[in-house]
Amino acid sequence: MRKVLQVLSPVPEDVVFDVGCGLGRFLCLAARRNVRKCVGVELRAQLCDAAQENARRLRGPHAQIEIRCSDAATADISEGTIYYMYNPFGATTMRDVFANLRASFATNPRTIKIAYYNSIHEELFQACGWLDKYHAFRVKSGMPVTFWRSQPGLR
Repeated sequence: MRKVLQVLSPVPEDVVFDVGCGLGRFLCLAARRNVRKCVGVELRAQLCDAAQENARRLRGPHAQIEIRCSDAATADISEGTIYYMYNPFGATTMRDVFANLRASFATNPRTIKIAYYNSIHEELFQACGWLDKYHAFRVKSGMPVTFWRSQPGLR
């Protein structure tokens, strides 16, 4: 996850979203960076509670962490500039999340970056047309991690 953050290179204006945040581990790590805010989106209430507890226990200086117990396909994700996904969904849900992200991008044009860890549905990213792959690597276990970005003028 540290290498992912290194590639994403967050800046103080960034709002980091972890889509399908689970226990919130990536959020807690990202919040240690100089970013405006970190937001986790998780459907399961039990995981939301655990992520909130992990965020509450985070010591030292860190960005604000917010956990939203919501469906990523319909959640408000429009303020995000960096999105992290650890293969959180199947293909159908991923398409719905892309539609939500694309709609937010249309109403709030901005540069966004996406890190997709264990990118087994990479073809969905490639099919978007408004995202460009700009980096990739494999972790020691062999899982691929791909990085995507969009510019406000890209359609």
